[in-house]
Amino acid sequence: MDEAKWLKCKHLRLMLACQHWKSTSRKMRLFACAACRRYWHLLSDERSRNAVEVAERFADGLASANELAQVQEEARMIGKYNGDGLGPATCCWDDDPYPPEAAQEAVDQMLMVLEDECFEGEMSQRQVRAEDRALTDLLREVVGNPFRRISLDPALLRWNDATVVKLAQASTTTGLSTACQCWPTHLKKRGARTRASSIIAAIQVRTSGVAGSSTSWRARSNRMTEAEWLNCPDAAESWVPLRGHVSERKHRLFVCACCRLWHHNLSTAILKALEVAERAADELIGWADLAAAEAEAFAAFGRTRNRAAHFAVWSLHPHPGKASGEVVGCVRKQEGGEHAAVLRELFGNPFRPAVVESSWLAWNDSSVVKIAQASYDERAFDSMPILADALEDAGCHDVDILTHCRQPERHVLGCWVIDSILRRG
Repeated sequence: MDEAKWLKCKHLRLMLACQHWKSTSRKMRLFACAACRRYWHLLSDERSRNAVEVAERFADGLASANELAQVQEEARMIGKYNGDGLGPATCCWDDDPYPPEAAQEAVDQMLMVLEDECFEGEMSQRQVRAEDRALTDLLREVVGNPFRRISLDPALLRWNDATVVKLAQASTTTGLSTACQCWPTHLKKRGARTRASSIIAAIQVRTSGVAGSSTSWRARSNRMTEAEWLNCPDAAESWVPLRGHVSERKHRLFVCACCRLWHHNLSTAILKALEVAERAADELIGWADLAAAEAEAFAAFGRTRNRAAHFAVWSLHPHPGKASGEVVGCVRKQEGGEHAAVLRELFGNPFRPAVVESSWLAWNDSSVVKIAQASYDERAFDSMPILADALEDAGCHDVDILTHCRQPERHVLGCWVIDSILRRG
C-alpha cells in the first residue's frame, strides 16, 4: 500500500496489514481502545468500561500487568453472558506478539455487539461499510500518515515556556475536545479525537525521545532506576522500561544485533539471512522475499543446529516483537550482559533522552547527516568518532551523544545516535 492508497483506504483490514510494519503495540492497543469508546454506549456493564480504561493506562505504563490481567478476566466473564465485555477484554492483551490482529479482533467483537444491540443481527451492507470507513478514519487519527512522519523542531516545543507541550499533555490527560480549542487553526483537524492523536504523539515524542510514546520513559520505567538500567546485566530486565514503546523495526534490529554477537561463527547463509532481515527492518523488501529468506535460514539451522542459526531464523520472523521475546528467552544468564548492552546501543538512556537539534543537522551543508547516512548505509561504524567531531563543530555539547560516538565498544545498525540524526523512529 502506498501513501495515496493509505489516505483514501476505506477497508480497516487492509490498513492494519500495512500498519503492521510501522506501528508499536502501544498504538495498536490505543486504537483498539478508541474503537471500543466509539461504541461506549453499548458497554452496559461498568467493568467493561473499566477494562478499556485500564488498557489505556497500561499502554502508558500507568497500570501493571496484574491489573490488566484482572480486568481482562472480569470483562471475559461479562462477555459470556451479554457479549459486551469481549471487545474490552481483547484490548487487554498482555504483550501480544500480533498487535494488529489483536486490535482487529477487538474491533470485530464490538461490531458484533453493534449488530446485536442496534440492528438486531440485521446490519445492512451499507451500515457495515459506513462503520468500516469510520474505523479507518479512527486509525488514521491514531497513527497519522506512516509514509510521511511528523518531525517537530525542538525550538517549537521550547517556545513560550513549553506551551505546546503543556497543551499536548493536557489533551491526553483531560481529553482532547476542550484542549484542542486552544490549538492553532493549522493544528486542528476535523473528526473524532482520541487519546492517541498522531499530532500530540509527535509533540511528545520530541520531548520524551520515544517513538510513538505519549508519556515520558521515566513514568514507564518506575520499576528500574537510571543506574540500574545503565548497569543491568540481564537483557530480560532491561526490556522492562521499553515494553510497549518499541517499533517493529527496532525489534528486528535487536534480533539481528544479538545474532551478530557470534560474528566468529556466522556462516555465509546466516550472514545473508541477517542482511535480508536488516533490509526488511527498513522496508526495502516485500513479504515474499522475507518468507523465502526465512525458509533458507531454517534449512541452514537444520544443518548446523547452533544458536546463531536459530537467531537468524527469528530475525526473519513476520512478527519481530515475538522474535525479540524468543531471543531474550534463549539468552543464558551469564550472556545477558552483552544483549543488555545491545539494548543500550539501540535505545540510549530512556531516563535522559537526548534531543538532536535541527541546527546541528543543517550545519555545513548537512555534513552531520551525510556522515551518519554513510555510516548507516555502509555499516561503517568506525567513522563514529568522525561523526562526534562533526557534531561538536556543529554546536553539540551533549555529553551522552558525544561519548557514545567515541566509545570503543562496537556499534550496530539501529544505533540510537544515528537513528536520532536520520529521524528513524
